[in-house]
Amino acid sequence: MSYFQNSVTIAVYRSRRLNWFVPNLWVMVFLLLFANSSIYAQSSKEKLYETRSTMIELLTERKYEKALPVIKTYMELVDQVFGRESYQMLRALLILENAYHNLGRYHESRLLVQQQLEVIENNPHRFDPKEVAGSLRFIAVRYAEWGLYEKAEALYQECLKIYETVYGPEHFDVGSILTALASVYD
Repeated sequence: MSYFQNSVTIAVYRSRRLNWFVPNLWVMVFLLLFANSSIYAQSSKEKLYETRSTMIELLTERKYEKALPVIKTYMELVDQVFGRESYQMLRALLILENAYHNLGRYHESRLLVQQQLEVIENNPHRFDPKEVAGSLRFIAVRYAEWGLYEKAEALYQECLKIYETVYGPEHFDVGSILTALASVYD
């Protein structure tokens, strides 16, 4: 039983007069609703972590077809707990895209890549620059795999700007982006 539920129970037992109980009934109802919503949020987070563990296990074992419904459930929970435009949802889209790609379902994969780009473009200041660069880098890799070298180059250039700003020109990630750019130019 939560703190708020205990408080309401104690208040009801202590009040023997009806005139105290009736005016405070709305306060108690509010407290019960608040307590139940925090319990719901907690249970949603617990379900999220359990689902994530199952998802990781299936993906590690390369059981992509079995992982798809688990990933979709995970995405629904991420939407409930963090929201549709959160970084966690961006990561969930990346995981689902990767599963589709590994199953050879490239049409769905491309749609999810486009959806990831839209989330990033529609929320330019919502995410940490390092998170944006990591997502753009992954998308650039996909574009290069699909032979869309101009799009890959543009995304790698964007990653390079972010990494140089955040880490400085001597950082390892800057070097890895330069290497990826060189492979796109070949």
